[in-house]
Amino acid sequence: MQENLTNKIGHRVYYYETDKMGRVYHANFLGWMEEARTEYLRGRGITYAELENQGILMPVSEISIKYFNPVEYDEFVQIVTTPILLSRVKVEFKYEFYNSEMKIKFGEAVSTNVFADESGKIKRIGKELYILLGGE
Repeated sequence: MQENLTNKIGHRVYYYETDKMGRVYHANFLGWMEEARTEYLRGRGITYAELENQGILMPVSEISIKYFNPVEYDEFVQIVTTPILLSRVKVEFKYEFYNSEMKIKFGEAVSTNVFADESGKIKRIGKELYILLGGE
């Protein structure tokens, strides 16, 4: 894969994302991961909508999350996204969640997204898209 594929976005924690303890409910990390993936693609010059218009979907086939420190209401979270594996049929993204100063790590995650057609069948992407996403 090409070097410098990392993308970083920020996210302010809203009240509705927290639980009774005032901390981010764990499932909200999944939404943040989707935001980060979407912005990773945008940073590479293509949007999810453009992929869908080409008949390419990217469903999640596997996901794992490790939580290290709690995230609280109104905290600003930095989400660093890096593809760690890319083939013509799937991509694995690593996500790291930090505080605004990048000193406290809240958690990390990995998602595996397959390339599929509109029926859900695995689809090999073309060389041009493969290179655009970071393949060589």
